[in-house]
Parts: sequence; C-alpha cells; structure tokens
Amino acid sequence: MKTNSNCTKRSLLLLLLLTGLTAFSQQMKMSETDLNTFLCKTWKIDFVLINGKKTPFPYLAKSRMEFKPDYTFLETPVTPKSAKGNWKYNIEKNCIELIHNGRLIATIPTLSEKELIYVPVMNEESKKTITSSEMHLIPE
Repeated sequence: MKTNSNCTKRSLLLLLLLTGLTAFSQQMKMSETDLNTFLCKTWKIDFVLINGKKTPFPYLAKSRMEFKPDYTFLETPVTPKSAKGNWKYNIEKNCIELIHNGRLIATIPTLSEKELIYVPVMNEESKKTITSSEMHLIPE
C-alpha cells in the first residue's frame, strides 16, 4: 500500500509541475513584455531540420538573428541574401511573423528563454522536395 501512495504523490507532483509549466508558457505568449524579454537578443543556429531530419549546414555556423524591441530583426553577417525586416506577434495564430520587404518570410511558432524555432516560408520550387523545414536557434 505504501508504494501505491508514493506513486500517487509522484503523479500528483508531476501533474502540478506540468500544469505550472504550461501556464507559464501560455502567459509568455500573451504578454508583450515577456515576448520582448525572451525574443529581443541575438540568436545562433543550433541545428536545422529538413523533412524531420537533422541536416548539416556548415555555412550557417556564423549566421545570427538579432531581434530588437522596436520590432525589427536583422540576420548577420550582412550579405546580399541577409534578411532584414520587422517582426510582429500574430495573436490569432499564436506565433511571431517575420516580414521582409512587405512579404512574410518566416514564422516563429515556439519561443522560450532557451530556444526559438524559425520556420521559413517555402517557395513553390522548394515545396517539390522539402515537406518541412525549421531552424532551432539558441541564445548567443
């Protein structure tokens, strides 16, 4: 009987912990202050997933994404292909959208203190061979 009681206590503790983490995650997505706190910094690429598989991109090792509180972002090092634009929080889709030259180029569906997931908008040519693509970034 004692083992069953310990198991129940552990299950209850785990449930409370998970409920607290979920509430924190939802609160973070709702607050503009929290968005700025978590997002506005420089991020580097940890890994890239293409079609669900980790794919090496050595040339991205020096790439950084800098998000600023004035709702702008900049990819560095600056090259002719670097993205620069504005970010906004889309309340309905519960994600951050990145706009470059008036066009949606990516979304950020996941954001925490330790990770940002960047999902680029793929063009029709890319969609022929790539079903999904995402970059996992960590703070620099």
